[in-house]
Amino acid sequence: TLEGKLPQRKLAQTAAAGYSSYGNQIGLATGHVAEIYHPGYMAKRMEIGAVIGAAPIENVRRERPAPGDIIILLGGKTGRDGCGGATGSSKVHTEASIETCGAEVQKGNAPTERKLQRLFRSPEVSRLIKKCNDFGAGGVSVAIGELAAGLYIDLDLVPKKYAGLDGTELAISESQERM
Repeated sequence: TLEGKLPQRKLAQTAAAGYSSYGNQIGLATGHVAEIYHPGYMAKRMEIGAVIGAAPIENVRRERPAPGDIIILLGGKTGRDGCGGATGSSKVHTEASIETCGAEVQKGNAPTERKLQRLFRSPEVSRLIKKCNDFGAGGVSVAIGELAAGLYIDLDLVPKKYAGLDGTELAISESQERM
């Protein structure tokens, strides 16, 4: 354990409690978790986890969007959490990062995730969807931008957790549980 860092045992136990709790709340078992240790990982190990969902093939469409198609943003509301998360996960952090980088961390909302999961399990809903993206790195600007070329996004219509968000925050927020 490096000075000023949590012991590996604490990291492993806390991480396990976190992902299993979230999986239980959304009604899916954590399918696979791997802890990868390497001498080059000075402060902590790498952890990779997966939760996998499946749907009957007849409930899944894979089509190209066409002019006039409707784009719907559903799920959680947008906040400052996750702004810069994609780049923040790749930079060097210090003890001061706790105070300065908190907004980079996405805040999960398991009840909202569970609602999305249940919605997408409905054949009546899933058969209407031509293409769907989750909101990972880059937020609405990337998720919607990957649907089709030449889209107009009215950021004023993005549901917000609170007032005061500027256009950049609305565009790049990685707030979770949004599709």
